Amino acid sequence: MYTTVLTFLQIMTDKGLVLRDTQGKTHVYRAAVAAEKTQRHLVKDVLERVFSGSVNQLVMHALGSRKISADEVREIKAMLNESDHTPPIAKPLPPAQGHFNPVEPAGSTGPQD
Repeated sequence: MYTTVLTFLQIMTDKGLVLRDTQGKTHVYRAAVAAEKTQRHLVKDVLERVFSGSVNQLVMHALGSRKISADEVREIKAMLNESDHTPPIAKPLPPAQGHFNPVEPAGSTGPQD
């Protein structure tokens, strides 16, 4: 068991996930990345791989996987009401009237038949 744990810790150290401090014969390991950052990374990865980027499916699955407390419901509602968590969707802007449009030559009135 010890060698298995040590092997995992060495792999994680090599990947930069864990930091090792050597104090005499003792090796002290600690996380290299904050728990919150790791959680965000994992959720983003699961969101893309498992739920094809659908936040709705992820949330519905998470809420349906176990009974949640009234406090958790209040916290979720407060978070949703706090601000708009929808990222802006970039929409192409229509060409401005009277300005140069690189798609059509200047002075053109559109496609000619």
